[in-house]
Amino acid sequence: MTDSSTNDYQMDTNQTSDQHQIDADRPTDGKQMDTDEPPKEEQIDRHYDDDRQSVAVAAALAGGSVARSFFRTAVTESNKRGVGPAINPGDIVTTADRHAQDAAVATINARFPDDTIVGEEGDLPKRVPEQGFVWVIDPIDGTYNFARGAIGWTCSVAVLQDGRPIHAVNTAPAVSDTYTVSDGVVTRNGSPVTVSDRNDPKLAAVAAMGLPDFGHREAYANSVSQLLLQFGNLRRIGSAQLTLSLVASGALDGAVTAYPLSPWDTIAGVELVRAAGGCVTDIDGSGWSWETPGLVASNGQIHEDLLTSVKLMSNRDS
Repeated sequence: MTDSSTNDYQMDTNQTSDQHQIDADRPTDGKQMDTDEPPKEEQIDRHYDDDRQSVAVAAALAGGSVARSFFRTAVTESNKRGVGPAINPGDIVTTADRHAQDAAVATINARFPDDTIVGEEGDLPKRVPEQGFVWVIDPIDGTYNFARGAIGWTCSVAVLQDGRPIHAVNTAPAVSDTYTVSDGVVTRNGSPVTVSDRNDPKLAAVAAMGLPDFGHREAYANSVSQLLLQFGNLRRIGSAQLTLSLVASGALDGAVTAYPLSPWDTIAGVELVRAAGGCVTDIDGSGWSWETPGLVASNGQIHEDLLTSVKLMSNRDS
């Protein structure tokens, strides 16, 4: 299926938002605590949370800035599976991915060297611990788009405390958009956004996320056909994090996949959708976690309609 992301955004990618002009190597330190009297526990948590919020933004923008410097240049591509050309979108990795991840990691480590960082590339851990402060990063979500010069890609950073997301940042450098959650409010470039209120499937725009390997797409094709028949408009953005950010901001009304997505593909975007008033479940309508296969995200108004359609994607009876 042809990716439509370049049709969804008609923006001058040479423009750079003032918001992106930060010193990524100097994340803002929090206020020094009085060592004469230990602060109360809730004060410690608030201090840590506030500080990690600013560093999460700095890390996402640092990684995004490095990736943007490689965008539409002759980057070196390789196949993650190590053999032959990368046929499936998820198999592609570029030199930009690695450099962008290094920038994000350096920003985090400069302030929180003892925190765990989970990431897509290189030797970073791939599993999310249940305890402590954990950062989950994807330097370029949508590498297939990135490598082809299409603008649908993001740099994503999420922060978890004991398994609970507390901060989320998705930045889309090619279109100068940054989505954040702060104090339960989702903003895009500093302005509050929420999910849409559309409740008529015929007026809804939804997106399919994830793509099975070439040669194993029959059930996926059946589900996409169902989505086309049931909803007014269908998209495939090519970046799960960007897709979820669009649901959170009301640009899309829902997004679905019956296939497993990695924590770095989902956690920040899911937190954005939930904080913006949306609904996120697994394909059975039960609670979602990054360990459950499949994901259904919506404005809440069309969720049941999406659940009906996505079951076909996993080749099950609806």
